[in-house]
Amino acid sequence: TEFLCWWYRALGARVGKAVVVGDVPVPEDVHLVTLGDGAAVLDGAVLQTAREDEAGSGVVRGRPVVVGAGAVVGMRAVVEGDAAMGQQAVALPLSAVTAGS
Repeated sequence: TEFLCWWYRALGARVGKAVVVGDVPVPEDVHLVTLGDGAAVLDGAVLQTAREDEAGSGVVRGRPVVVGAGAVVGMRAVVEGDAAMGQQAVALPLSAVTAGS
């Protein structure tokens, strides 16, 4: 976990203090990820920074993902680009936090 926090920081993500990052895939554009103090991203969760502009357009753009201080992204949950989870928010396991929410 500590290694992944260090790795995310090295790749340009903003990672706060006491952050827990489980066994998760590294986002395509990790520099667009912000994890607040005490946030947790649990095993299998996906921070989806790359997203197609419109269905079938073929244009993929990087979108920021923000997980607020003390927020928890549950196991195998998905946080889409342009989504921001507030402080102490919880994304339940197998749920999705959609863009603009």
